[in-house]
Amino acid sequence: MSNNNGEPMKILVVVAHPDDIEFGVAGSVARWTDEGAEVIYCIVTDGAAGSNAPDADLEVLARTRQDEQRAAAAVVGVRDVRFPGVCRRHTRPHARTAA
Repeated sequence: MSNNNGEPMKILVVVAHPDDIEFGVAGSVARWTDEGAEVIYCIVTDGAAGSNAPDADLEVLARTRQDEQRAAAAVVGVRDVRFPGVCRRHTRPHARTAA
């Protein structure tokens, strides 16, 4: 998969949470990387909201979720996974979905 200049396509996949890609577009990502595209993941939240356990260590949970995401990305050929560091605990629901 290349652009008009013959260079590999670069594709940025942006999602809110770790594992959203696997439930949504992982099959497409695998195909793109198999065809030579460079795919970059940007997972906006840190993954610390992935548990309902009241005693969960949220820093450990975030690291674990990020490690899991990097491992899943590697399976489909993605080497660049970025976490901007937004803490899910500090985001607010959109007014239309906060009913």
